[in-house]
Amino acid sequence: HLSPPRSERVGLRSTCMEHRVIEGKNREGEGKHPRNDPHACSSSVTNSKRSKLDKSPNETRVLQDLARAVALGAVTCDRNNMNARDFDEESVDSDDDDDLSESEEEEDDTTWIMWWCSLRGNEFFCEVEEEFIQDDFNLTGLNTMVPYYDHALDMILDVDPQPDLTDEQQEVVEQAAEMLYGLIHSRFILTSRGMHRMHAKYMNVEYGRCPRVFCQGQPVLPVGQSDVARTSMVKVFCPRCEDIFYPHSHRQGNIDGSYFGTSFPHLFLETYSDLVPLKPTQRYVPRIYGFRIHSSAKSRPRSALSKDPKKETNQDSVSKGDNVNRKA
Repeated sequence: HLSPPRSERVGLRSTCMEHRVIEGKNREGEGKHPRNDPHACSSSVTNSKRSKLDKSPNETRVLQDLARAVALGAVTCDRNNMNARDFDEESVDSDDDDDLSESEEEEDDTTWIMWWCSLRGNEFFCEVEEEFIQDDFNLTGLNTMVPYYDHALDMILDVDPQPDLTDEQQEVVEQAAEMLYGLIHSRFILTSRGMHRMHAKYMNVEYGRCPRVFCQGQPVLPVGQSDVARTSMVKVFCPRCEDIFYPHSHRQGNIDGSYFGTSFPHLFLETYSDLVPLKPTQRYVPRIYGFRIHSSAKSRPRSALSKDPKKETNQDSVSKGDNVNRKA
């Protein structure tokens, strides 16, 4: 191949050098970052602002509608929160009102009999049915035993009291109501319904247990030593050893024994014969130094140590006086 002439070769070199310089500048321009070039940053910012300003009116309307919707949504959320708070407050108030109404209803439903039997110390009593009290046949003869009988009966049956009573008379009526209820109770527990209620109390050991060791905690029943009011206080009867004892609580020991009567525990055991326990087989044996005391020791006369010295001196003076009179 023949090489071109020198002039052409020089022209070709110059053109090649120009192309190389242009390509190098283009590469340097492509390699620059807009952050490093402040002119490029300013131009990009101005271009973005122009692009925002050059938006169409439809887009601006859409943006305005979205802003309004967001504002309305926030308002509705606030309203909903306020409504929820108001609803919670109303629900709390309604719950308080319901609790008050329920407590008032419970107070209204509580009868005098329920209230009196729930008092501390009256655990021995059962609730007498109002139908039993309203039957005049079951109250025969009680009007002569209880003062202010009519007022006391109205108080037991929750009849509106008469306003013509003074405070002192009202206290007497309250005491008469307690006495009347106790006497009615002694008759009610002898019926089948009354025994059924007393049976539930007996099974729950609400009357206590026998204090005797060999009775092994036998449940007891209330009993009176007389059917006449204000004669003796209530005692408890043990079906195992068939003996009576004082109640465990002194409050219950202050109850009139006639409010249970003398027949209740025995009629109760005849009705519920399956509750009659076996008699105790053990008995306490007194011992001295491990030896049983012979029965003859109990029949011996008292020893000289057990005699009262005052009585002996009196007897000696009497005997000496008799001897003086005889000598005279």
